Amino acid sequence: IVGCQPPSPPPAPPIAPPPPSPPSILCTNPVPVQGGCAASLGLLKGDGQEAGYLLITPHTSTDVWLVDASSGDIVHSWSTPYGTGHAVYLTSGGDIVRLENNYSAAYDIGIAGGASHISAYDAAGELLFTKGVNQATHRLHHQFELSTFDARAKTGTLFALAAYKLSCEEARGLGRTSCNEGDGLYVEAVLEIDTEGDVVWEWYMSNHVCDGCDNLTKVPINSGSGKQKADWVHANSLVYDAEKDVLLMGGAYTNEVYVINHTSPSETPLMGDGAPASLLYRFGAGRFGEQHDVRVLPCEDGLCFTVFNNGRYEKNGCTFDGNGVQETDCSSEVLLTTLPLAVLDPSQATPPATEVVVQTLFNASTLPDGLLGDGSGKFLRLTNGSDVPELELDPFFSLILASAQLVGEPFTNGSYLSVMVGTTGTLFEAYWDASGLGAYSDVRLVWQVPGENPLGPGKGKAPTVLNCTLPGLQKLSDTPNAGWTTRAFNAQRYSPDIVGCQPPSPPPAPPIAPPPPSPPSILCTNPVPVQGGCAASLGLLKGDGQEAGYLLITPHTSTDVWLVDASSGDIVHSWSTPYGTGHAVYLTSGGDIVRLENNYSAAYDIGIAGGASHISAYDAAGELLFTKGVNQATHRLHHQFELSTFDARAKTGTLFALAAYKLSCEEARGLGRTSCNEGDGLYVEAVLEIDTEGDVVWEWYMSNHVCDGCDNLTKVPINSGSGKQ
Repeated sequence: IVGCQPPSPPPAPPIAPPPPSPPSILCTNPVPVQGGCAASLGLLKGDGQEAGYLLITPHTSTDVWLVDASSGDIVHSWSTPYGTGHAVYLTSGGDIVRLENNYSAAYDIGIAGGASHISAYDAAGELLFTKGVNQATHRLHHQFELSTFDARAKTGTLFALAAYKLSCEEARGLGRTSCNEGDGLYVEAVLEIDTEGDVVWEWYMSNHVCDGCDNLTKVPINSGSGKQKADWVHANSLVYDAEKDVLLMGGAYTNEVYVINHTSPSETPLMGDGAPASLLYRFGAGRFGEQHDVRVLPCEDGLCFTVFNNGRYEKNGCTFDGNGVQETDCSSEVLLTTLPLAVLDPSQATPPATEVVVQTLFNASTLPDGLLGDGSGKFLRLTNGSDVPELELDPFFSLILASAQLVGEPFTNGSYLSVMVGTTGTLFEAYWDASGLGAYSDVRLVWQVPGENPLGPGKGKAPTVLNCTLPGLQKLSDTPNAGWTTRAFNAQRYSPDIVGCQPPSPPPAPPIAPPPPSPPSILCTNPVPVQGGCAASLGLLKGDGQEAGYLLITPHTSTDVWLVDASSGDIVHSWSTPYGTGHAVYLTSGGDIVRLENNYSAAYDIGIAGGASHISAYDAAGELLFTKGVNQATHRLHHQFELSTFDARAKTGTLFALAAYKLSCEEARGLGRTSCNEGDGLYVEAVLEIDTEGDVVWEWYMSNHVCDGCDNLTKVPINSGSGKQ
């Protein structure tokens, strides 16, 4: 607790005031929704869904919405200056971090889903961080992984997905057969970025390609539906498994998910044979179809992830009529994929794709009655308040975009899927129903991105009031009428404890005053000299293997307090105080003592043995830090106190003091006392809780808990014991 210390360093300079607390999400900035059209916007169904929040940004909007999953209300919104670059996340501090696209900025890489920068905003919409990646060689797009990034604390890093542009000469050198000289070839890259905006680690797919090979740790450079395009892979998702220290990237045009070893060294784009073997595995071609939203799941037996498998190319293309109704049998599915653990160990043989397990979580046949069970036989239909359908989505299908988040352990009660049908902006949550179909068929939440979003291609602002206008039809990915104007890239589901409607923050605290000077150290420079020559009669009489430490001792009639080194028996420090002891004394972790004291020259009315007039605290140099007198006609301290949380230096906490309270004989007899001297009265015990200002903040009196001769163990017989006279 304390020891012989070197002299204290000089006092530190004054502490600067702390930074202001971040703005709270007060739920005072909602997006008003005009009522009267519940069948076409907002909450279409809510029945027993888990509490929490949904973070949603319409695909062409500059706004971000926080939706209360219980009510469907948009309880907070962020208005930002730029269109979305798809991904957005909410932090535990109430900030958002999002990809953004400045449509007025020039760019050299024309990739769909492109973004010019990543930005972080607090709850009030104030910019906390921005990092632009929009050069001739690199451009952000679609997705990033937030990982440990905290813009407010200025700690951690995030992983961003970027397209890297190769010249056709460079691409052909890697085996590419098709390349437009004006466009070049875009290969995927991952940039790890810190809160200063510095890139601290890089990975490039250009180091891990081959021409026509079947190596599962190389990517065939002429594969997939992008084999004729500059945007060859069109990655749209990136996620980090911190436990296994790997990244998973989803390539839509190659229909594959790539496992990247983050423990490998940072790369440059064209390393040739000197590149590290950091691509651990690829899987999906022949099973996935332009999939989106790879998400890692905890998994002991392998590397597990979910994916929204859009399925666009399963039926050789999908078409829609003039009302947006599908004319071909295209459908999507949500899949759980488990890769064998061997993919993480380059020393083992690469496992074949046949060892990968793919399980279906949700598909077009899961809900034969549709999301709303309205008897229409359609997956979803929207009306304008009548029974005539205005828009239909059938079957379950999203041509592009979309997300699926599994909450809980798969295929177990209580788990559920939170799914965004991206092309229409329809979010639904389906819970596991073991008693029925044994499927994620218990739909408890359906939420439709509301109204017409009157934005051009990425321009303008979202409406300030969301009205009852039904969504319009839009061309998506060169397919007419393939989506609605309410489309959304994805949604993020958050538990209720990440953020909530908070009361306004209190006004900022005043600047913190400089700390008080450090307490004097117990330097062991104030010992009590002991006269030698009589070792058998004083001080250490025996010492043999005792634990190291200290003993605090005050002779009963002394004004001094001694600190004894238990190992040597030496009195290594002493405090000389002006008053006799009132028995109890304690040492604090800061090297102060707190003790009962008795001023023998002070008068007193309560003549109790062991009495004390006050409690005092002293620092190591003997300077008085605190004193509180309790020596009145009715109350007097005695014997003992409990230090508890009391800290005289920090001015925090309280102690509990033992006091005698004097009753008159009339009062005593009224309580059943038989013997009482009129001059003395009767002393009953009291406990006083005292704070560092000397105020009594709580009291207890035995006089409230007495009886005359009872055997009640919650009462004290008032005529009992050796003090009954």
